[in-house]
Amino acid sequence: PLPHPFPSTWNPGNPETKLFVTIAEIITDDGIHGYGAACDSSQLLAGIWDTHIRPLVIGKEITQVEAINTGLVNASLYAYRPWCVEVAVWDALGKYANLPIYKMLGGVQDKVLAYASTGSLKSVEERVEDAERYIAEGFKMMKLRAHHDDPFEDVRIIAEIKKRVGDKLKIAVDANQGWFFTGKRSVAKWDLKKALNVCRAFEEIGIEWIEEPLYGYDFEGLAELRKRTTLHVAGGELNAQVHEYRDLIKHNCFDIYQMDVVLSGGFVQNRKVAAMAEAEQAFAQRTAEQNERERQFDRRVRQMEAAELLTQRGLSPKFAPWLTGSTPEESQERVDAFQAAFQAGVAETVTARMAGAAPAEPTPSPAYDREVLRGMSPREINAHWAEIQNTLKGSV
Repeated sequence: PLPHPFPSTWNPGNPETKLFVTIAEIITDDGIHGYGAACDSSQLLAGIWDTHIRPLVIGKEITQVEAINTGLVNASLYAYRPWCVEVAVWDALGKYANLPIYKMLGGVQDKVLAYASTGSLKSVEERVEDAERYIAEGFKMMKLRAHHDDPFEDVRIIAEIKKRVGDKLKIAVDANQGWFFTGKRSVAKWDLKKALNVCRAFEEIGIEWIEEPLYGYDFEGLAELRKRTTLHVAGGELNAQVHEYRDLIKHNCFDIYQMDVVLSGGFVQNRKVAAMAEAEQAFAQRTAEQNERERQFDRRVRQMEAAELLTQRGLSPKFAPWLTGSTPEESQERVDAFQAAFQAGVAETVTARMAGAAPAEPTPSPAYDREVLRGMSPREINAHWAEIQNTLKGSV
């Protein structure tokens, strides 16, 4: 039992009062005890423990972790994630070899940066108080949850926290959109358009990464979002086994793959995933400039399309950078609202805010060729856009 109900963001409307934990123990003939633990598994694993788990390890050498893991993959089809058993085998093996597991896995580095993770929605003052405590404890980064019905309320709150803590603490954000409980209260799901708009708002704040901004199996959506935001996109905590991660990696869904050993396949599966991600990284580096070019292209073309809409309405295309949306439909809405403002007699206020004025007569919109732009580097696209802007200076 927990001392106080915990209102987690991943299970809204259902404050948690208990925490179930599975502790797996492996005992060798030499008297070595290995332990593994995981949350929320005990009730679900109990039903298959004697029939599907114990036979996998009884009589096996503790060095046969690959074979044991393969058996656990099959057992996971019957019940919840049994990976704490494999962790216990590794613990026994490490004790037998008198080595920590990280050294047995290669020992590339002996330190990693730990961050403080939060799990509920709080007020700005409460979160700043948490942040100050984490700073005092030596943390360099904290992860905040973004799970209000209106995600831009999360943006506002996190912007204020970032302003308060400054450079003393880096901030990452978990959107908790990768999976959903059907609890007492549902939270609005993000689609690609909403996720992109939220990411662009967080870009202005300067967060470290956005975690699980879309459903964990929306491979195409995640890949498109990653292409169109400058934020690092993270996820994969609750995906499982090599084949799911293969599809995530193939689609270039994430910058950061956050496999959890006791949730997503144990050390054996996760190590294979890490190798695939490392191999794919060489390809990702080669395509990084192309992705940036696509982002630049997308933004510039949408600005030019907004300029075209303005010209058709008899308005200056110079306003296009302010009226460009993330989709043609959004640009259309913004241009409609802009035109309505003029028709409502508030043109002077709007024009002053935009640092310009309505044109005396329509100005021809700048010509652009999508195929020509696609062949340009990001620098060339920027230069092309600057040239177009120069042609608009006379059409205020």
